[in-house]
Amino acid sequence: MQPAIKDLRKYAKDYQYVPVKIEAEIPDFDVYQITDYLDQYYDTCCQLTINNHDQKKVTYLAVNPSQEIIVEEDQVLVNGEPQQFSSHDYITGLLQQYKTPKLKGMPPFSGGLIGYFAYEYIKLAVTKLQKLRRLPDHQPLARLLLADTVIAYDHERQVCEFIKVINTEDLDDSYEQAEKQLTVLKNTLTQIPHHELQNFNLLTDFQPRFTLSQYSKGVEEIRKEIEQGEVFQLIYSNPQHARLTGNLVRVAQQLAKDNPSPYEFYFHQGDYQAAVASPETLVRRENDKLLTYPLAGTRRRGKTKEEDEAFEKELTTSTKELSEHNMLVDLGRNDLGQVSKIGTVNVTSHAQILKFSQVMHLGSTVESTALDDLNAIDLLDSVFPAGTLSGAPKVHAIELIYQHERITRGLYGGCFGYFDFNGDVDMAIGIRLIYTQRDQATIHSGAGIVADSDDKHEFQECFNKARAVNLAVTKAEEG
Repeated sequence: MQPAIKDLRKYAKDYQYVPVKIEAEIPDFDVYQITDYLDQYYDTCCQLTINNHDQKKVTYLAVNPSQEIIVEEDQVLVNGEPQQFSSHDYITGLLQQYKTPKLKGMPPFSGGLIGYFAYEYIKLAVTKLQKLRRLPDHQPLARLLLADTVIAYDHERQVCEFIKVINTEDLDDSYEQAEKQLTVLKNTLTQIPHHELQNFNLLTDFQPRFTLSQYSKGVEEIRKEIEQGEVFQLIYSNPQHARLTGNLVRVAQQLAKDNPSPYEFYFHQGDYQAAVASPETLVRRENDKLLTYPLAGTRRRGKTKEEDEAFEKELTTSTKELSEHNMLVDLGRNDLGQVSKIGTVNVTSHAQILKFSQVMHLGSTVESTALDDLNAIDLLDSVFPAGTLSGAPKVHAIELIYQHERITRGLYGGCFGYFDFNGDVDMAIGIRLIYTQRDQATIHSGAGIVADSDDKHEFQECFNKARAVNLAVTKAEEG
């Protein structure tokens, strides 16, 4: 087991917890076979795959989390029990209590909080938005798991790491018990026979919330608000709804296969499930370095190489798209600036083309140096939600979104990822997704409305952005 116990003793004075691991080379490790097994064995399942920028591709699985945290508007529930703390204080206290050293040889995530924050978490993140009314179709503001046992599969090395966060108070006993538990886990998972993944049934076709005429009316109202100086831009979404029973693990697998993305996520807790393949980072922290990667500006992929190149040229030379992109890059800089050392915020790449299976985007990178003693939840609150999913100026755009959409967005426009106990953070924006609550399924997407937006174009853009998810559902259903 790694690290050796003699190398951990020096941390016992300053840290109550440390991560340890055993490794196994597993060339034929099937992420979705394991995910499906854990999903059936435990009440809750969370799988996160990150293949982002300069990072290697790693899949993380939370195994039998010791705490399930649900954040509501007025309370925090831990394993179903209400707590006498705000979500900010509870999460901050938990991360401080479980703080671990950053050990060489551990994967980017080696234990911490993993899960998602819904778009409506803005009510807690932004003081001015606490007054927003509770919508009839409300959902929890966050679902988080305390992952003290983690499986991390390095796709390049084909090595599986079985990780346990252990208490240093009785280090020898904790170390011995962890080695036994991780060995049992390794042996169990390497002996799982190949099996058919859980299935689902699509009971009705997906239908958009707004028809073209309804959406066009909304676009016209938003354009008037822009002309009156209320906002410069607003993200107006048009979710698709259907009835679906069963499990989304096949959809998650198909989505990852057809639309490989920097962030892939499967989450199942009770009657809630989500499958996501997101291209966009909300915020990442590695040591004292902060990064955000705003994506704004979209074209569908061409059917031929020539058409694809024509769409790329159109996107990179569009005054409208570049203006919109720059506006949201500036918003990202301002958000990051709130929690960064003065003079350290820089745009390190600008308006680069990023291509995915169904669409292409303009993407930029903003980097900075974190303030001393910045904690994870304050970092999240400073950038939440992404300007690319709300608008500019952000707060008033969010207020107007509530008026125009009149629905709960949930994971769409929120974020998912992890807060590592060692202080690192990686959160992606909730887009390119499907989620189900009981038998109600939602595929959610939107378009950025500016002064010269064309209503038919923006209506179609919602479908373009959702196409990869719609296709994944169709293919997964066909088997």
